[in-house]
Parts: sequence; structure tokens; C-alpha cells
Amino acid sequence: MTNYPLPKNEEQRIDKLHSYNILDTDPEESFDDLTKLAAQICDVPICLISLVDEDRQWFKSRVGLDAKETSRDISFCQYAIMEEHVLEVNDPLNDERFADNPLVTGDPSIRFYAGAPLLDEDGLAMGTLCVIDQKPKELTKDQKAALQFIANSVIRMIQLRKKNEERSQYAKFFEMSLDMLCIAGTDGFFKELNPAFTKILGWTEEELKSKPFLEFVHPDDAVSTLAEVDKLARGATTIGFINRYKCQDGNWKWMHWNCQPVAETGELFAVAHDITELKEANEMARRSVKAKDSFLANMSHEIRTPLNAIIGFTDLLQTTDLNETQRKYNQTVSIASDNLLMLVNNILDISKIESGKLELEKRSFSVKKVLDDVLRINSQAAKGKGIKLSSSIDHEMPEAVIGDPSRLMQILLNLMGNAIKFTPEGNVELKAFIEKDTGNDVLIKFSVKDTGIGIPPEKIDMIFNRFTQAESSTTRKYGGTGLGLSIVKKLVELHDGDLIVKSTPDQGSEFLFTIPYQRTNSSVQNKTTETSNKIINSYLDGISILLVEDNEYNQILATTYLERNMAKVDLAVNGEIAFDMALKNEYDCIIMDLQMPIMNGFEATKKIRNELHLDIPIIACTAHSLVGEKEKSIKIGMNDYITKPYSEEELINTILTHVTQVRKMRSN
Repeated sequence: MTNYPLPKNEEQRIDKLHSYNILDTDPEESFDDLTKLAAQICDVPICLISLVDEDRQWFKSRVGLDAKETSRDISFCQYAIMEEHVLEVNDPLNDERFADNPLVTGDPSIRFYAGAPLLDEDGLAMGTLCVIDQKPKELTKDQKAALQFIANSVIRMIQLRKKNEERSQYAKFFEMSLDMLCIAGTDGFFKELNPAFTKILGWTEEELKSKPFLEFVHPDDAVSTLAEVDKLARGATTIGFINRYKCQDGNWKWMHWNCQPVAETGELFAVAHDITELKEANEMARRSVKAKDSFLANMSHEIRTPLNAIIGFTDLLQTTDLNETQRKYNQTVSIASDNLLMLVNNILDISKIESGKLELEKRSFSVKKVLDDVLRINSQAAKGKGIKLSSSIDHEMPEAVIGDPSRLMQILLNLMGNAIKFTPEGNVELKAFIEKDTGNDVLIKFSVKDTGIGIPPEKIDMIFNRFTQAESSTTRKYGGTGLGLSIVKKLVELHDGDLIVKSTPDQGSEFLFTIPYQRTNSSVQNKTTETSNKIINSYLDGISILLVEDNEYNQILATTYLERNMAKVDLAVNGEIAFDMALKNEYDCIIMDLQMPIMNGFEATKKIRNELHLDIPIIACTAHSLVGEKEKSIKIGMNDYITKPYSEEELINTILTHVTQVRKMRSN
């Protein structure tokens, strides 16, 4: 416990004293000059700049005394810091506070003391400027005033010392910073630059200061830089502005700027980062993504093109008179090609989802039809394993909803394919029921349940990781890429839906997911094409079609589909020939492949629309599956877009839809 008086703001006073970072520092001439001056004015042998901390008084400057510090509890200054003005003790022997003080009874035998408090702007006393004599005396009025005046100079000196120290630290930071720090004027010249500018740009500080900084800015960035300086001149702050600066070697550096104007001085304080490597890395990443997209697009085209023929001809072959063995072989080819198509789609969709380019369609469709198609597509695979397939649908299910039927089918095909694959025997059940109905919107829950091998509880989360299955032995036994469930999860999330898994090892699994859809009053028109070798359709009877296709197998397939439906078909193997044929003949519809030699489908369509001014339907038909390609096709003048492999039904219905629309428009 202390036995000396404490100022009421003692804690704040001590904190402030320490903030000056002056205690226990070396002597400084500027302070010594003030103590000498005070000693001379007051005509005393001893003068001290005494700073009083928690338990001592430490002397920043001293004249006539060897001691560097004394204990606070015997100091005279402990009383002086309690005052607002000079404390004067004319004869300590006559003052009960000091009569038995060891500094009085012993060395240095104080017989006179006068201390002026060192008060800062907050009224906190850091210590005193004190004068001491070994004989009693009294200061004149002028001496007291001078002592207080010099004390005020001492506190200002302490504060100035702190500011200089901070400036010195800032200067060191300014000099040593790897960031480019500068002070510029709105007149367009640099005023101060740290060495990082020279290190990064190669110019000397003098060279950078001697010219307007716009002379170093890339010409393409000059206008935007001027606009940014104008904003700064009006008091706005710059955050994240990017431009290019010329290096001494002629190269350019990308600079990222943050800048703060100072209204009082008209100066701009700025920090710049060299982001050239980041820009180059981003550009490399962009090129890498572009290369990946190009590879995937080419892969898609090269695989889908023959797949279109394989799937199409196996479907056609299935309608012919086959014996049991031939039919079994043909079904095997059909299932294998469907699986290959799903794998291609999954790889492409993973890429689209990762790049944020996968968008959902919004069109009217029947949930029941999607479920029926999923069962139909999986029926042969299930039959081959002796697995029973079943389905049920809520009797309150709307006839049509607004959403993306192809993505729903993709989710269900992946789940059904997995269920059949991992079910050695038993059954697989597909359900759809209404979870919530608000009138305008309906939340539909789908379920795919099997009696298969099941999934251990600790493995459920990992099955949604790409290229991962619950057990490595599963991959060896059942095959698969591990992409399907990852796609399912991402597609459900893209629909703002939820996906949960219930599973018991050796008993089976159930995958449940919800997707919100919009109700629609419009019914879904489904024209089912009869595919029979005995009954020839007449849907396209009297319709003349120009087929533009460079692949021989797809020429045969498309021609077969069209002629089976009584259409008249002409063939062009590239866009240039197609343009000439459209010029010389009248057609009701053009089926346009997009990727062809000599002239592609985009160029041919643009030429037909712009030069021939024909309003006939042009339907894009491509093995690509690129984001934005459909939009590009429509924008350039095509009426619709179908992707290979396509079914006979899809091709015929698409043609009928657009030919009918054009004929109605012409009749009106």
C-alpha cells in the first residue's frame, strides 16, 4: 500500500506517461539545455526534469545531482504533481512533510525546493521541472513565472519527441514497406515515394517526381485514371482502382490502388500493390478454363456424334423382326450407349456447375411423364437382373408444372441407375408426392428406394464427393465413376431443394429430395411417335426438309427418321451448299448442324436470314453441349435447338411445332 498522495486521475496519468516512451531513455541535449536554463534563472545548483511513475521519480535531465532516480515515497515531487502551479518549499526543516525526509537529513541536504508540474493538454502531470538548493531561499515572482514557462516547454518537448519518434517509425515503415506508398498532389505529380516504386518500376525517385504521373500510365488507362483523380480532388476515396504503369525496361505492371485525399492540404495518400503476377495467374487460369471447356466441347462432340447414330439405330433396330438372341444383344448395346451418354453428360455438367454456368430451364412439363420415361429407360437394366421396378405418384399431382424436366430426369436416372446397380435382388421403387402446396407453388418430394447393399452410416456424407464411392471394393465389384451422386446433390441444390439419405447396410437405401415447382394451367402436349416397321407415320407428310449434316451416319439416321414420317428430304453436307440449295429450292424447315467444314451452321443461318430473308424454321442440331450455345443459336436467327443424341420423337415433334407455327402466321 502506498504512503504518498495520489492524484485523482493517477491511473490515467500513469498510462499517459508510459505512452510517451521516455522513461529510462538516454540523456538528450535539448532537455539538458532547459534544465541548465532553469538552474541559471533560479540561481540554484540543482535542477531536475523529474518524471513520476508508479513508485519512483526518474530524471530525464539533471544538473548538479548524480542520482538517476529516487523513490517516489520520499520525493518532494509527489506533492508537486498534486498542484496546478509551482510548489515552493522555502525551508523543509520547517515543513512537517519534509523535516525528517532522508533527502533533507542526508545527501543532498535539501533546504529549498520549487517544482512546476509538467501538465499536458488533458491536465495530467507527468512529473515536474524542479530546482533545489542547499540553503533556504524564496523565488521571485519572475523566477516562478520563468520556471513554469520552462516547465511548459518541457512538456511540449516531450510531446514533440513522441511525434518525432512516430514520424521516424512511419518513415522506417515508409522506407521498408514492400507496398508502394506515396503522397501525390491533384496537380498530377508525385511528392513522396518510397523505395518500393523504384524496386518495382525501375525508375529513380527523381525520374518519377519530375514528370506528371500520367506519363507513366498506360494510354488505355489514362482516361479512367484522370477520372479517378478528379473524384479524389472532390473528396472521394479510391478503393481497388486498377491501372497499368510503365517500367523503366518498357514492360507494364498492373497496379491496384487505394487512395485517401486530405482536404486541408490537397494531398493524396496512396498505397499501391503490384498485382501483375496475380493478373497473369488469373489469365492463365482463364486460358486453362477455356482450354478445358474447349476440350470438353470437342470431347462431347466427338462422342455424341457417333452416339447419336448408335442410340438411334439401336432404337430403330428394336422395331424390326429380331429373334430373342438378337433382341438381347441389341438391348445390351442400347443400355451401354445410354450409360455412356449419361457419363458424358455428368462430366460436362460437373464442369458447368463448377464454373457457375449451369442454368435451369423453365418450361411446362408433366412430372408423371418424367417418371414414366425414367422407368421405361431403366426397365431393361432391371429386367436383366431380375429386379422389380415400381412407381407411385400422388393423385393430387398437377398435370403440369413449370421447371426443368431434363434436370429432374437426370437426377432420377442417376438415382435409379445406382439403385439398380447396387441391388443384387429385390425391388426398386420410385415415388413422387406433394410435400407442400401453396396454390401457386408446389413442393414435390421424390423418393428412390431399393433393397440393395446399403451404405454404412459413417460413409453417407462421402458418397456425394466426386469420384468417390462408399468402399473401394464397391468400385471393383460394381464399377462406376463416382460422379452420379455428386451431380445429383449439386442439381438438387441448384433447384433450392433438399436431399437426404436413409440407409441400412445389407437392407437397402432410400434417397429423398424435394424440388419446388410453379403450378401452370397449361396442359402438356405429348405427341408420341409410333415406331413400328409395319405402321409408317404421316406426321410430316407434304413437308419438305433440308437436312444440313456432315456426318455420314447421322445423315442416314436423320433421313430415316424423316422419311419414316413421310417427309421429303434434301441433304447438304456443309453450310455453303445449304445456302445454295435454300436459294434454289423452297423448304418448310431446315435442320442445321452447327459444326461443319467450309461453312458452319451459325454462318449459314446468318447468311440465309440476311441475304435470302427467309422466315422458314431453322432448327439447330449439334453434338456440342456448351453453355450459351442455345442462346447464341436463337440470337443468330434459329428457331430451336436440339442436342445429339436425339430421339425420333424429339426430332419430329420439334419440326412439327415450328412448321405449324409458321404456317399459322402466314395464314393470318
